[in-house]
Amino acid sequence: MSRAHWVHDSQKRSLATLSDYLQESIGDSTTDIHLSMIRFAGSIHLAQDRGHDPLLNNIVNLWAKHRIIVKDLFSYDKDCLEHDACDSVIVNAVQVLRGELGVSLETAKEVARTIQLDTEREIHGLYMEVLSRTGIDSTEVRYIRALVESLAGNVFCSSTAGRNAMPLVGKSVDGE
Repeated sequence: MSRAHWVHDSQKRSLATLSDYLQESIGDSTTDIHLSMIRFAGSIHLAQDRGHDPLLNNIVNLWAKHRIIVKDLFSYDKDCLEHDACDSVIVNAVQVLRGELGVSLETAKEVARTIQLDTEREIHGLYMEVLSRTGIDSTEVRYIRALVESLAGNVFCSSTAGRNAMPLVGKSVDGE
């Protein structure tokens, strides 16, 4: 979702629930780009019928959900800083959870972290199911492992990116 279009489109959209927000975010064009890069980097070539496997599609949807939740958890403070400095719209799962559940910021972040951990457990369970069905050297198992490795990279990048640390080190959006 482009922030530039969010204000214009927000009158048409009502993303009052986390499931609406995630559905809209997962439909973002960057999801397909990331998945293509993962397959390319791992030389993973899924046959047409394997790419439509409901179990694999479920794992990909969980992967996308995890990616969004982690990014939003770590970028929330930066998003608030941008909002204060530039009057931008906050487009973030934590903000959606605060509104949907009517809870404090701390509780919304705790719920988001719980969703992250539950998603990891769900991916693991589905991975074990695919592993037992196809074997350790199957293309599907290699793909799932590559997806999980990319999630680990996303957690690392989101938690260490300087732009997400701006509020912690007293920086402003304009670099001062």
